[in-house]
Amino acid sequence: MRLPRRDSLAAFALALLAKEPAVSFPPAAFVLGLYLARGLGSRGALKRASRLVYPFFALLVAYVAARAWVIGSLVGGYGASRHLNFKHSVVVSQLLRSVLRALLPAIALQSRALESHALSVALLALGVALALVSALVLSRAPLRRAAFARARRPLLFWALAALFLVCLLPTINLRVDVYTTQGERYLYLPSAFSSIAVACALARSARHKLALAAIACLLVFYAGALWQTNRIWRQASDLSRSIVEDIGGQTADGSTVYVLNAPDTLRGAHLYRNGLAEAVALFLPAKRVASVHVLSWHTPHTPRDGVELSADADAYTLTLADPRATFDRIDAPPPCLNLIGRSPHALRFHLEGCPPAVKVFYFSEGRMLALAPQGGS
Repeated sequence: MRLPRRDSLAAFALALLAKEPAVSFPPAAFVLGLYLARGLGSRGALKRASRLVYPFFALLVAYVAARAWVIGSLVGGYGASRHLNFKHSVVVSQLLRSVLRALLPAIALQSRALESHALSVALLALGVALALVSALVLSRAPLRRAAFARARRPLLFWALAALFLVCLLPTINLRVDVYTTQGERYLYLPSAFSSIAVACALARSARHKLALAAIACLLVFYAGALWQTNRIWRQASDLSRSIVEDIGGQTADGSTVYVLNAPDTLRGAHLYRNGLAEAVALFLPAKRVASVHVLSWHTPHTPRDGVELSADADAYTLTLADPRATFDRIDAPPPCLNLIGRSPHALRFHLEGCPPAVKVFYFSEGRMLALAPQGGS
């Protein structure tokens, strides 16, 4: 059933207000219009597609103007230095990473083995070889005509590739780690078209028994990767619950909670990036915790990653046991907690004059542990 255009425009307006990557819809609709009108010839397809999508481009221009007026800037977000940074190295590297991530699960890419120096040299050599072969083919008229005729046959795949690229454009210049589930949300829409392309390619090759066996192995591989990914999210869910329960079990009504270190994400699965205080208020309503202040955030590699706490004189040192882990963010210290030294793997601090209502915690081996203040604190 075909929606009336006014309903489509209303849906597009709501999409823009919900998620800004919806700005890719008008150019994507234009590409799809060109493909569907391919039987009309180049000029006819261009005219048909333009007539169908120009209202969406007009609405997009109006949205950009209204957005700029409201926020006082044409770019907004991370700023012009990020959103308008179309350096060749950034765009090409992000495009290659996005293509890999659209085809392979995060579990297969988190080791970064595909970004090794040897593989980069091999890919560069392959690219140079392909460029030389392409130049040779294009320099000879018979080969050029044959190549163009052959390239026009899989028109559906070219259309899907164009749709993938168009939907990726809003974030292609952002240095987003798409190799983890944390950054894969930027590929949700583009991967819809890469998935269709993979399905079409597999359907065409499914007439041979060997191809069917390969498809079965691929399905098993993707199913196993999905199970492993969901396992990580379940671990993150259990860890999030235990953190709140640990805080609730060791605080009294009206307590002020200081957390020295809190886990940010677990292998791409979100934990408490910026919502620990809200989680305590939501899941511990009976405790009525006065406030929650987090000093630092780090990214554990396993739920049982440890933290070493040592004390000398009147100072404490908090050290991450896993050398791969680092303190990603450090906020301003709360009252009575003085940060006197910091490094990527350690924090040195002392407590001074903390009232009895203040409860200090640190995260280690999957638990929130209460810190017993030294004398005079």
